[in-house]
Amino acid sequence: MDSTGAITTTTTPVWGEGLSSGAISEFAKQALTYMQRSGAKEEHAAMVRLKADRGACRNPHAHLKLGLKSVDEILKSGYLIWPIRLLDFCPQSCGACALIFASEDKARKITNKPVWIADTITVHQEPFRAGIFDDITGREVLCEDIAAEKLYKRNGITNPRRDIDMAELYEPSNWEEMNLYEHLYFCEKNEGWKLIERGITEIEGEFPVNPSGGVIATNAIGATPVVRVAEAALQIRGDAGAHQVTRDVKTAVATALGGPNWTIMTLLKRSL
Repeated sequence: MDSTGAITTTTTPVWGEGLSSGAISEFAKQALTYMQRSGAKEEHAAMVRLKADRGACRNPHAHLKLGLKSVDEILKSGYLIWPIRLLDFCPQSCGACALIFASEDKARKITNKPVWIADTITVHQEPFRAGIFDDITGREVLCEDIAAEKLYKRNGITNPRRDIDMAELYEPSNWEEMNLYEHLYFCEKNEGWKLIERGITEIEGEFPVNPSGGVIATNAIGATPVVRVAEAALQIRGDAGAHQVTRDVKTAVATALGGPNWTIMTLLKRSL
């Protein structure tokens, strides 16, 4: 299946012509919006990319392992669509991932380290796609906002950075990762870039995000969202190897997103 072709034909020529449909153009618009409203700089996006590459270089399953050494190295890469640079965006690669699901009784027989799917939610938002992530009130909103609000409420999560230990996010670009910090309520509005600036989301940080290297390092389209859940499960099991985070992971979240503006969010736990 041609995934790019599928994404670019999700809107009608009449209503979607002005969208410049396609992954890079849409995320470039979102990155520009984020930059303008939050005060984030290209250097902050480069910090996210540097973090991702460090994780990827520790992950035997990651595809892009560039060995990046500095923010300046990233800022020297050419633009795809401003403000997104070549090194700011994910590849399109091949790969596969599988998850084994079992009942509670069977899971305990299969392994002594089961990981439990505590909750999962899917949110579609096609009606607002023409507004580029705005709702009818003009408020910037992503499917992640809605998914996070509902999932957190159902599971008694009132402070995500306290109640969750790490996250594997579907971030096709480094700009998207900073944006998601806010839309998943890991920080206040316009402060996502401050998390990376302070090292909070590093593998050794207070709240690690994408220690695997994330989508920006490995994007086997179709398998990519499954990888997010698998990587979160490995962290809970303590089986992530060289990219295992330093804190004890008992609870994690994984997200996935799609071109027509939809989100899947999964909450994983070590114990029921």
